[in-house]
Amino acid sequence: MFRRRIKARRVLAVVLALAAIGCASTAGVADRSTVSSGIATRTGTTPGDLAAPTAWAAPPGIATDDGLSVDEAVAIALWNNADFQAALTSLGVARADVVQAGMLKNPVLSLLFPLGPKQFEAAATMAIDAIWQRPRRIADAKANAEAVAATLVANGLQLVADVKLAYVDAVNADHALAVLTEKFFQVLDSHHEILLCH
Repeated sequence: MFRRRIKARRVLAVVLALAAIGCASTAGVADRSTVSSGIATRTGTTPGDLAAPTAWAAPPGIATDDGLSVDEAVAIALWNNADFQAALTSLGVARADVVQAGMLKNPVLSLLFPLGPKQFEAAATMAIDAIWQRPRRIADAKANAEAVAATLVANGLQLVADVKLAYVDAVNADHALAVLTEKFFQVLDSHHEILLCH
């Protein structure tokens, strides 16, 4: 009876230990805020938390009725660009891969004999997976998530550059239109004066 309790406690301890190491944490793994801060540090523009809106939306704190600054245009573009938002979902997949990499394989409990080769094979395979392969899989998955985040930051920086260029073009076009309009009215006034003189 006493031996059964000790055996049961040992089995329970092994199961709990395996369950505890069976998952990899995503703490410290790149996420949307990593991409957002990477873009912010390189451009000086804070794109917000890069939430995925369901319809066109301005990020919180941006009002478009008082005019549009270049920073506001960048933030709106990052929030509403469908290609960039679709690319951001690959970061979620990479984070899920980190969790998957940390999971231990489901043990196959086939008891043909009380102490046979299947039990030794399962014990050896489980130990190799937990000790040798699992840390490598987690490290590879985390490195992949970092690479995906770096690619997303690069894509975001390209989008920021495109928006800033388009913004400058729009400001220049607006200024050129104002100058041409002013010249048009000056010419019109001068022709009107000439007609009045005759």
